[in-house]
This record gives sequence, C-alpha cells and structure tokens, in this order.
Amino acid sequence: MIRFTQPIHLSSERNFAILFLLALFLLLSVLTSKGQQQPGYTQYMWDQLVINPAYAGTSESWSARLFYRNQWAGFEGSPENQHLSIQTPLQNDKFGVGFHLNHDKLGISEYLGATLSFAYRMKLKKGKLGFGLNADYGVQQMNWSALNPKDEDFELPYADGRESAPNFGFGVYYHTKQLYVGLAAPKLLETDLNFNETESGVNTDYSLRRHYYLTAGYAIEINKNLVIKPSMMTRYAYHSPVQVDVNVSALINQVVWIGAGYRFGDSADLMVQYNITSSLKVGYAYDFTLTKIQNHLGSHELFIGWDMQRKKDGYNHPRYF
Repeated sequence: MIRFTQPIHLSSERNFAILFLLALFLLLSVLTSKGQQQPGYTQYMWDQLVINPAYAGTSESWSARLFYRNQWAGFEGSPENQHLSIQTPLQNDKFGVGFHLNHDKLGISEYLGATLSFAYRMKLKKGKLGFGLNADYGVQQMNWSALNPKDEDFELPYADGRESAPNFGFGVYYHTKQLYVGLAAPKLLETDLNFNETESGVNTDYSLRRHYYLTAGYAIEINKNLVIKPSMMTRYAYHSPVQVDVNVSALINQVVWIGAGYRFGDSADLMVQYNITSSLKVGYAYDFTLTKIQNHLGSHELFIGWDMQRKKDGYNHPRYF
C-alpha cells in the first residue's frame, strides 16, 4: 500500500487535465494501428498547424517551423516528408493566421501542397478556445516513367500523371500555458484522382480520404528545472485502422527536452530537442520499427524551430507546446 505523508493539492485545471489524459490513454491503448494513412511526424506537438488550423497564432508571436522526415531509411522509394510553416497572432491575439507548405514522396508518388489557415480565439476563464478554417491546394503526381520496366507492360500508363486537389478543413483548439486539447479534420473533401489510362483500358485512380485528428498534452511543472509533459495524437480515416501516438518528455533546466514515445502497432520512438537560444531550437527523433518491415536504418526526423521573443509584451516564458 502506498501512503502519502503530505496531502496533495491539485488545481481544478490540473485535475481535469490529468483525468482527461488518463482516460484517453486507457481508451486508446486498446486500439491497434496497422498502417499510416498520410504522413505524420513524431514531433507533432511542436507544430500542430499542419493538422489543425485552429492552432494558428497560438505561438504569441511570429513563429516558423521546418521538418524533414525520412521513414524506413535505406529502402529505395521509402517515404520522405518535408514541411515549412509560418504563423502569427493578429489584433490583440483574437485572431491568428498561418501558412505551410508540404512535400511528400513515396516511390513514384509525389505530393506538393500549400495551405492557408485562419483562426479566431476567445478568452475563457482559464485558457483560450480557438476555431480555425483552412484552404488547401495540392498537386498529386504519379511518375510512371521512373519504373523503367525491363519487359513491356501494357498495364502501365502511357506517361506521368498529375492531378490537382483543392480542399478545405476545420479545427478546434483549447489551450492554456500548460494544457492543450485539439480536434480537427484538415482536409474535409474526399477526392478521387484519375490519372492516365493504360492500353488495356485500366484507369489508375488515387483516392484522397478525410482524416480526423485528436491531440492532447499537459505540462507538469515539478520545479523550475524540471517539467514532465505527456501527450498523445490519434488519427482516423474511414475504412482505415486508427493510429495512436503516445509519448512523454522532460524539459531539463529549460534547455533540453528528452522524450520517448510509442506508436501502437508500428514503432517505438526517442526524441531530443536542444534550445540553442530563447528563440532558436533544434530537435531530432528516431523511430524503431516494430512491424514486419525490417532490414532498414530506422526512421529519422529533424526539426528546426524559431520564435520571435517579445519581452516588452510580456512574452518571456518557455513554450511547452
């Protein structure tokens, strides 16, 4: 039996956060994941603009993020993803705007997209609740010519194919200095892209499916030199397995983040981030694959973040998300 020598006092916000996260972890731990429907980042908590437009402007100042991910390194045609985002609050923090570019490549498939996000935030008794919309325009390309078959294959299209796919999304995001909860569908339209027709009359289609994201995290301030932060992200698409990421990280001396995570049915992850200055930070994550896909060099992810510091406006505290 565990006995506490001193009573534990928790604020109502902390009680809510802990119970919310525990409930989510217990619920989601029974779900399995068998595949990745669209690119996801292990260090997602440092830039949720790519999945939730309501995140725009939460940085309290101009903010920029650059990500690069190489999944299953060493495999020819393995997934590679990059994204660049910029965001800032507007008009006394009531509004926020963000813009990001995505580039994803998997084998002969390549996608390039640009997204503009706009958010409105209202102040609550504790924290802020934001609602966001985004407009997205992407181009999906199939590079059939890169296959170079040795034997004539009449099932291959005549030439490379390219299709555009405009879209829009919606999100909700609640946050305080220590807590965040988000729910979003960054691409609401489901589109069937028809590429080239083969000599035998077979059409090569590519379907874009709607995805839903649920994120949550809470920073527990142990003391001025140690902060523990559990967080989670759940992704779901119709007719696809649910994918769940859970992780915990620690901020040491307000300089170094060290963390570990688990993507159910897929991988175990290690993360580290170093705050070079109060504005500039770099991060790295390595994923150990737990599936049958082996004989590669793991998955590597690099992150660079920049935040404008505005001490005169009262923004002089470490960011936990």
